[in-house]
Amino acid sequence: MGKRKANSCLGCRTISTQNLVTFSFNYVTKLSVLKLILHPKKYFKAMKTIQVKTNIMCGSCITKVTPVLNETFGEDNWKVDTQNPKKTLTVLTESNSENDVIKAVEKAGYKAEELV
Repeated sequence: MGKRKANSCLGCRTISTQNLVTFSFNYVTKLSVLKLILHPKKYFKAMKTIQVKTNIMCGSCITKVTPVLNETFGEDNWKVDTQNPKKTLTVLTESNSENDVIKAVEKAGYKAEELV
C-alpha cells in the first residue's frame, strides 16, 4: 500500500469551502422560505387592485403614458386593456388611491375616471 495523503481518512475529512458554502446557502434559503410560509404578512405587503376608465386608445397612447405610470406605480404594476370598450387601466399598488391613479393619468395628458 502506498502513502496516504493527509486528511484523506474517512473520519477526519475536512469540509471543502465549496461544500460549506452550498450547505450554508441551502440552509439559509430553506430557512427564508420557511419564514415566508409561517409569517407571510410580516414579509409581504398587501397589494390592492385599482381600475379606472381612461381614454388611452392604442399602443401609441400607452407609449406616452408609460414613463409617468412607471415612475408613479413601478414597472409591471399597471396595464391598459385597449380591447375593453372602457379602456380600463388596472394598477396593482400598496399605498396609492384611486385619486392618485387618476392624477397620474392626467399628468400624462389623458383622462381617467372611476370605473362604474
